[in-house]
Amino acid sequence: MPSLSDRLKCSAPESRSDLACYYDEVQRLDRFVGKVVEELETSGALDDTLILFISDNGRPFPRAKRWLTEEGMRTPWILHWPKAVKPSGQVCEQLVSTIDIAPTFLALAGADIPAAIQGRSFLPQIADPEAKIADYVFGERNWQVEYCHERALRHGPWSYYRNGEPSLAHFGFVNATYPAYRFPGYVNLWATFRSGQPLTEVQETVFLQPRPHEQLFHLGDDPMEVNDLMNDPGHREIVEKLRRVMDDWIEQTGDTLPPEDRRTPDRHDRLTGKRLFKGGHPGPDKYEAPGQSANATSIHHPGPR
Repeated sequence: MPSLSDRLKCSAPESRSDLACYYDEVQRLDRFVGKVVEELETSGALDDTLILFISDNGRPFPRAKRWLTEEGMRTPWILHWPKAVKPSGQVCEQLVSTIDIAPTFLALAGADIPAAIQGRSFLPQIADPEAKIADYVFGERNWQVEYCHERALRHGPWSYYRNGEPSLAHFGFVNATYPAYRFPGYVNLWATFRSGQPLTEVQETVFLQPRPHEQLFHLGDDPMEVNDLMNDPGHREIVEKLRRVMDDWIEQTGDTLPPEDRRTPDRHDRLTGKRLFKGGHPGPDKYEAPGQSANATSIHHPGPR
C-alpha cells in the first residue's frame, strides 16, 4: 500500500516535515513502551501481564483523525501476553471494537459484566485468531468544534457510511485556520484548494460539498475508499442489508438527529478560524445532542453485533 505522503501528495516541505515528526513520535513511543516491557521482564511479571497497545484514533492528517474512514478508525491493536498467546506473531483479521476492552478485562478478573457494558469479551480471539465475536462494529462522529452527524458500519470488507448533515463539508477546517490548531498537512492542503491548484482524487474527497447521505466501499478492492459503490446496481443487496442494520442500530441505541435549529453550532468560523463563542461547548440547555431527545445515555442496548 502506498505511504500516506504518496497518497496525499505531501509535496509542501512543511507537510513532509510534519509527517517526519509524526514518524519520529511513533518510534519514540515504541522505545518507551519497550522500557516498560523491560521493567516487567526484570521484575519477573512479564509472562503474567497482558499488554494491550492501541491508539485513540487515526493519524493527525486529513482523512484520518476525526474521520470515520478506515484511516481514521482502524488503529493499532497489539496484544502481548506470553502466558496465553501462543504462538506469538499471530494475526487476527476479525472485527473488534474498543467497547470490547472493558468486558475482556472484567472477564479476566472473574468479575460479573454489568448490563450497561455493550461490548463483548475478545478472550475467544486470544485463544483462536479465527474466532468471531461480532459481525458488525459501529462508529460515530458528532460535534467536535464543528458540527456533524456521521455514522459508520463495518461488516467484513464492507464500510457503510451515513451522513445526517450532508450539506456540510468535512475537512476539519479548524485544523487549518485556527492559530492554536494549525497543522501543516491541513494548512498546506487548504491553501492548495483555495488557490485553485489541481488536487489528487483522494484530496478532492476531503473538500466534497455537499457530501453523500450514504456511501459504500469495499476495503479489499479500495482501501483508500475512493470508489463509492452505493449506486452500483450490482451491490444493491449488500446496500439494503447494511442500511437495515444501521437502521436497527439507530433505533436500538436511541440515536437521533437534532433538528437544524437545535444543532450545536460551530465553535469557529469554518473559513476564517475566528472563535465564535467562549468556552469549550455551548451546553445542552440551548442545543440538543444526538440521542438526547431519546434519553440515549440510559439505553444500554448494544445494537446489532
